[in-house]
Amino acid sequence: MSAESNLRLLREIEANRAFILAAYQQNPDLLARAEPRIRQLLRPLPRALNDAQAWSLESRSPDPHKP
Repeated sequence: MSAESNLRLLREIEANRAFILAAYQQNPDLLARAEPRIRQLLRPLPRALNDAQAWSLESRSPDPHKP
């Protein structure tokens, strides 16, 4: 496969993934019957983890306007 074919395939996979995740999020009955790993993907992250990730991202891309 060429690089262009690979990129097109990756974009198609990502679009399909987004569609499936949206369907699960909008349909609680479907989500209730989903496999545990699917439910885990849609579960919100704990606040402490969100804060740690946000801090990590901030430390990697410092704002040049901050002292």
